[in-house]
Amino acid sequence: MGNILKKISKNVSKNISKEEVGEFVFTAGFSFIRNIIAKRGVNKNIQFLIESYLLDQGEKIDIPEKAMKEAVKIKDILTKEGLFPKQIAIDGVPGSGKSSLSRALGKILDMKPVPLDHYNMNKPINFISKPAIFEHHRLLRTQEIDSFDAIIYIDEPVENSKEKILQRKRGSYLVDIMNFDLMKKIGKRAFQLADGIFYQVPDSFIKVKIRKGESYNMLKHISDELKLSEAKPLQQLHKGENLSQKINTMAKESLIFILEEGKVRKGFTAYLNTVAYKQEFIGAIKEAIFKKKKI
Repeated sequence: MGNILKKISKNVSKNISKEEVGEFVFTAGFSFIRNIIAKRGVNKNIQFLIESYLLDQGEKIDIPEKAMKEAVKIKDILTKEGLFPKQIAIDGVPGSGKSSLSRALGKILDMKPVPLDHYNMNKPINFISKPAIFEHHRLLRTQEIDSFDAIIYIDEPVENSKEKILQRKRGSYLVDIMNFDLMKKIGKRAFQLADGIFYQVPDSFIKVKIRKGESYNMLKHISDELKLSEAKPLQQLHKGENLSQKINTMAKESLIFILEEGKVRKGFTAYLNTVAYKQEFIGAIKEAIFKKKKI
């Protein structure tokens, strides 16, 4: 994207005088905004905001029948293991059904569903001791999970999740700006790195692991895999230090990124699609240049 901006800047400076810059910027800016609004994700999100705040037609929060059926199956798994959970964690990409499942499970198990959307997932969260079901799309990769009696990952195809986001409209801009494939890749790997008694919920994309003993041993497995791999980013960042010490000082999400991508990354921005609006931007510049030439 940086090279593209340099080329555009060079082209514009050759064809536009200083006096015409203001008009050019206005034309390009207006065109860019119009192009972005036309994107399906942004357009749907604007519809949601209008319906919610102007027409008072907020999102329906009824529990889908499908989620209730899946919750019953999960309860059967927990009952089979003789488990009466105090805390459950649910992970999966946005739109995969985490909120619906947490509400359904909460109703069946008499536990409080707790969405973590407004929490800073880059910092450790002190999970309450009362029976609760926590859900977030970066939960397993960022937080200490040993307090959870069971962890759940919704391994739904990303295209299904994206389509559901567009249908609900809320947060649909995420479809345009986020790399869902990468988010799923890291989240699924985090689930795989945890020990536990594994269950695939029948006729669904839901995977469950029940903690054995006191720990899921996730950090141990990450450490073991890194020691066996040639993790160049880890070696370059902490040259000369003990490998175990290096691992203990880094965020779990960063360590999983090293295993999967060979890069040190973390946080929400790690999943942003940096060229999400590239075509819209270039189109706006071209339109402004064309208008200037036409005049």
